[in-house]
Amino acid sequence: MRIMYKICNIISRGFYKYVIMPFKRAMLRQCGKKVIIGKGSDLTYHNITLGNHVSIGKNAMFMCTRAQIKVGDHVMFGPHVFMITGGHRTDVVGRYMDSVGNGEKLPENDKDIVIEGDNWIGANSIIL
Repeated sequence: MRIMYKICNIISRGFYKYVIMPFKRAMLRQCGKKVIIGKGSDLTYHNITLGNHVSIGKNAMFMCTRAQIKVGDHVMFGPHVFMITGGHRTDVVGRYMDSVGNGEKLPENDKDIVIEGDNWIGANSIIL
Protein backbone atom coordinates (compact mmCIF):
# COMPACT_ATOMS: atom_id res chain seq x y z
CA MET A 1 0.00 0.00 0.00
CA ARG A 2 2.86 2.38 0.83
CA ILE A 3 4.45 1.78 -2.59
CA MET A 4 1.14 2.53 -4.29
CA TYR A 5 0.93 5.84 -2.42
CA LYS A 6 4.46 6.78 -3.50
CA ILE A 7 3.72 5.92 -7.13
CA CYS A 8 0.52 8.00 -7.12
CA ASN A 9 2.37 10.88 -5.47
CA ILE A 10 5.13 10.82 -8.12
CA ILE A 11 2.55 10.77 -10.93
CA SER A 12 0.60 13.63 -9.33
CA ARG A 13 3.71 15.81 -8.90
CA GLY A 14 4.85 15.08 -12.45
CA PHE A 15 1.44 15.91 -13.89
CA TYR A 16 1.38 19.22 -12.02
CA LYS A 17 4.95 20.13 -12.97
CA TYR A 18 4.77 19.24 -16.67
CA VAL A 19 1.10 19.87 -17.53
CA ILE A 20 -0.62 22.21 -15.07
CA MET A 21 2.23 24.62 -14.23
CA PRO A 22 3.14 25.40 -17.90
CA PHE A 23 -0.54 26.13 -18.52
CA LYS A 24 -0.65 28.52 -15.53
CA ARG A 25 2.54 30.27 -16.72
CA ALA A 26 1.09 30.74 -20.21
CA MET A 27 -1.99 32.48 -18.79
CA LEU A 28 0.06 35.21 -17.07
CA ARG A 29 0.44 38.64 -18.65
CA GLN A 30 4.19 38.05 -18.72
CA CYS A 31 6.27 35.25 -17.23
CA GLY A 32 10.04 34.96 -16.97
CA LYS A 33 12.23 31.88 -16.97
CA LYS A 34 12.36 29.33 -14.15
CA VAL A 35 9.06 30.34 -12.52
CA ILE A 36 7.46 27.94 -10.04
CA ILE A 37 3.80 28.29 -9.04
CA GLY A 38 2.86 26.17 -6.02
CA LYS A 39 -0.09 23.79 -5.97
CA GLY A 40 -3.37 25.27 -4.85
CA SER A 41 -2.38 28.82 -5.82
CA ASP A 42 -5.16 31.07 -7.09
CA LEU A 43 -3.98 33.87 -9.38
CA THR A 44 -5.73 36.54 -11.45
CA TYR A 45 -3.49 35.68 -14.37
CA HIS A 46 -4.20 38.43 -16.91
CA ASN A 47 -2.83 41.25 -14.70
CA ILE A 48 0.22 39.53 -13.22
CA THR A 49 3.80 39.90 -14.45
CA LEU A 50 6.51 37.63 -13.04
CA GLY A 51 10.24 38.04 -13.62
CA ASN A 52 12.90 35.33 -13.85
CA HIS A 53 13.55 32.87 -11.01
CA VAL A 54 10.28 33.53 -9.14
CA SER A 55 8.96 30.91 -6.75
CA ILE A 56 5.39 31.09 -5.41
CA GLY A 57 4.58 28.79 -2.49
CA LYS A 58 1.54 26.57 -2.13
CA ASN A 59 -1.94 28.04 -1.71
CA ALA A 60 -0.98 31.62 -2.55
CA MET A 61 -3.65 34.06 -3.70
CA PHE A 62 -2.82 36.98 -6.00
CA MET A 63 -5.95 38.99 -6.85
CA CYS A 64 -6.10 42.05 -9.09
CA THR A 65 -8.92 43.40 -11.23
CA ARG A 66 -7.80 46.73 -12.68
CA ALA A 67 -4.38 47.24 -11.14
CA GLN A 68 -1.44 44.93 -11.77
CA ILE A 69 0.89 42.81 -9.69
CA LYS A 70 4.48 43.11 -10.93
CA VAL A 71 7.17 40.87 -9.47
CA GLY A 72 10.86 41.31 -10.33
CA ASP A 73 13.61 38.71 -10.68
CA HIS A 74 14.74 36.34 -7.91
CA VAL A 75 11.70 36.72 -5.65
CA MET A 76 10.50 33.94 -3.35
CA PHE A 77 7.03 33.72 -1.81
CA GLY A 78 6.31 31.39 1.08
CA PRO A 79 3.08 29.40 1.31
CA HIS A 80 -0.28 31.10 1.87
CA VAL A 81 0.83 34.58 0.71
CA PHE A 82 -2.00 36.95 -0.21
CA MET A 83 -1.54 39.94 -2.54
CA ILE A 84 -4.67 41.91 -3.33
CA THR A 85 -4.80 45.14 -5.33
CA GLY A 86 -7.58 47.67 -5.27
CA GLY A 87 -9.78 48.93 -2.54
CA HIS A 88 -13.28 50.11 -1.83
CA ARG A 89 -14.69 53.59 -2.01
CA THR A 90 -15.45 54.78 1.47
CA ASP A 91 -16.18 58.39 0.55
CA VAL A 92 -19.68 57.89 -0.89
CA VAL A 93 -21.97 59.15 1.85
CA GLY A 94 -25.37 57.53 2.22
CA ARG A 95 -24.49 54.29 0.38
CA TYR A 96 -23.20 50.99 1.64
CA MET A 97 -19.72 50.05 0.48
CA ASP A 98 -20.93 46.90 -1.29
CA SER A 99 -23.46 48.92 -3.33
CA VAL A 100 -20.74 51.01 -4.99
CA GLY A 101 -19.98 49.25 -8.28
CA ASN A 102 -16.61 48.52 -9.83
CA GLY A 103 -17.29 51.13 -12.53
CA GLU A 104 -17.60 53.83 -9.85
CA LYS A 105 -14.10 53.27 -8.49
CA LEU A 106 -11.61 56.09 -8.71
CA PRO A 107 -8.09 55.58 -10.14
CA GLU A 108 -6.62 56.03 -6.67
CA ASN A 109 -8.70 53.08 -5.43
CA ASP A 110 -6.69 50.66 -7.60
CA LYS A 111 -2.91 50.85 -7.32
CA ASP A 112 -0.34 48.37 -8.64
CA ILE A 113 1.66 46.17 -6.31
CA VAL A 114 5.32 46.18 -7.35
CA ILE A 115 7.81 43.80 -5.74
CA GLU A 116 11.35 44.61 -6.89
CA GLY A 117 13.93 41.89 -7.44
CA ASP A 118 15.77 39.85 -4.79
CA ASN A 119 13.06 39.66 -2.12
CA TRP A 120 11.64 37.00 0.12
CA ILE A 121 8.00 37.29 1.19
CA GLY A 122 7.46 34.97 4.18
CA ALA A 123 4.63 32.53 4.80
CA ASN A 124 1.14 33.89 5.52
CA SER A 125 2.07 37.45 4.49
CA ILE A 126 -0.70 39.78 3.33
CA ILE A 127 0.13 42.61 0.92
CA LEU A 128 -2.66 45.05 0.10
